[in-house]
Amino acid sequence: MSEYQKQITELDRSISEREAHMGTLQATIGRYVREHRSDLVEQRRLRTKVKEADARQKEFDEASAQAAKLEHLQNRRQELQEQITDAQAEVDRMSEEIKPLCQDVGKAAFKTYRENPFVDPAIEEIFTSLLEHEEELTELDRQIGDQESELAQRSAVAKLMSRGRLAFLKGKKSARENALPRLYRETGEAVCATNFITRVEDPSLSAAAKPYFRKRAEIEDLEQHIQSLDDEKRSVGAELAELTGNVGAERRLKKARETAENELRAIDREIGEKAASGIDGDPDLPDEVRTAVDELKTAEEAQNTERDRLRRLRAAVELEDVTESIPKIEQQISRQEQDIAERQKHLEELKQQLENAEAEKRRLEKARGPAENL
Repeated sequence: MSEYQKQITELDRSISEREAHMGTLQATIGRYVREHRSDLVEQRRLRTKVKEADARQKEFDEASAQAAKLEHLQNRRQELQEQITDAQAEVDRMSEEIKPLCQDVGKAAFKTYRENPFVDPAIEEIFTSLLEHEEELTELDRQIGDQESELAQRSAVAKLMSRGRLAFLKGKKSARENALPRLYRETGEAVCATNFITRVEDPSLSAAAKPYFRKRAEIEDLEQHIQSLDDEKRSVGAELAELTGNVGAERRLKKARETAENELRAIDREIGEKAASGIDGDPDLPDEVRTAVDELKTAEEAQNTERDRLRRLRAAVELEDVTESIPKIEQQISRQEQDIAERQKHLEELKQQLENAEAEKRRLEKARGPAENL
């Protein structure tokens, strides 16, 4: 690439960028004229453009309002979902925290129940599993005691069998004991769902149940909050569905806004281009408009200067190309002239051969004489 061509590329880029900036300045001026300078708008050349711009402005404002509402609803739905997720995670965490509290309540309630038996079938049913479990543990303790008593009196082979039986019973007892926390927890949950605690008025049971009810209240409050968030989310979803009910509605909405914005900017630019000179001397222009007018004048001067330089550079590049082509053309002419000379020489030789051939023909005809006498 020649040095001229490099400069042309740089100037093309500079002119293009300045053209875009000038468009922004002209749009700023045009918008001001359209909104605040009705005296200039009365000019016929601007009146039509202003009407077009006002129509595009209305379309743009409507599309912008719809797009802003759409964005707000989408963001709100996302916020609600995040809040619901966080709140549900907190409910899950608190639900784990409440399990040992239920266990404490179940243990205290079982103790109170054993000390104050109820005839209420519903209450008795709550403690049935624990009662059966306790009886089974008691029976296992009895069987383990029997096995240990008999162990010393048995033979070696019998002792081996007894030790196996003893190990089995102890393992079974351990498994039953390990199940107790779960049974206490299930019993505690069942007890808290009844009026058992208030009916017996046991201080130790009430003290054990207090942390549970406090935590349960916190969970219920949080679950109500989740329900409220979920209700709002459904409402937001319904609004979104109404706003973007048709397939592609959201895309068309954004496209309509973009189109209106681009058309409005193009019209404002035309107005600004035509009206800039008419407001140059106005001393009361807003700072933004005054800056735009001044920058536009400077940009136009720079644009004219660079375009003139670009024209000259392109002429210089073309001159280089033409100048470079002249020797090539001259070479082609020289080759053609040489070829013509060679062809001319060959032509003369052929003419001489023809002349010699005709002379030889005449000589031979003379030497032969008349053909009929041969």
